[in-house]
Amino acid sequence: MTSAAVAAGLLTDGGRAVGVAAPPSVSEAVRHLLLAERTAKDLGHWDVMARAYAPDAWVRVSWFDGPVTEFVAGARARAQRSAVRSFHEVGPVSVAVAGPRALADASCAVHLRGTLDGVEVDVVSRGLLCWRVVQVGCAWRIRSMDMIYFRDSLSPVHAGTTVAAPRPGGTDPATGARADYRFLQQLLGAAGHTVPGDLPGLDRPDLVERLLVGHRRWWSGTDEVGRDE
Repeated sequence: MTSAAVAAGLLTDGGRAVGVAAPPSVSEAVRHLLLAERTAKDLGHWDVMARAYAPDAWVRVSWFDGPVTEFVAGARARAQRSAVRSFHEVGPVSVAVAGPRALADASCAVHLRGTLDGVEVDVVSRGLLCWRVVQVGCAWRIRSMDMIYFRDSLSPVHAGTTVAAPRPGGTDPATGARADYRFLQQLLGAAGHTVPGDLPGLDRPDLVERLLVGHRRWWSGTDEVGRDE
């Protein structure tokens, strides 16, 4: 497992932490945690991934909206089916701490490979991951994870092949696909996942603002609700 998982205290041996390095600051502890969780997901280390979350955590991304226990189980089932394979390219993580709560965000490119109409394709979905993080005992754990969608792209894996795609620009009237994640929606839809049309994205600044206002209220302690309402 990666050094981030070790530093975040996510590795255990019979219930005991092993090889835990003390991070130099709370911000670094949070960064180690977030990077370790995404790496564990990509590598299929499901126990490590689950330990990164608080018990009441909530996740909302393209293919999932619900409690973390179902999120981890769903990610594991997806990996076993292998209909769509993915990994995350996460940029520098920005962290703001207020007592036992922290907000964090990082640019993220989600790389997915799957099949559309018999053609093997790559989809890259770019956006901003947004986390709420809480102190649980002596450790930090993820309280929620959302993504703001910026744009995506579609390309065939093998040169010279073509694949039908939603029309560019705005919302495709035939598919209802949003401009910020239309190819992602198309690929996941073909694999049997329902992708909602109301995810926060640059083409819907009202939804972005709603998410960020909810985060700021939670971080300042003026809103005790776990998610924005």
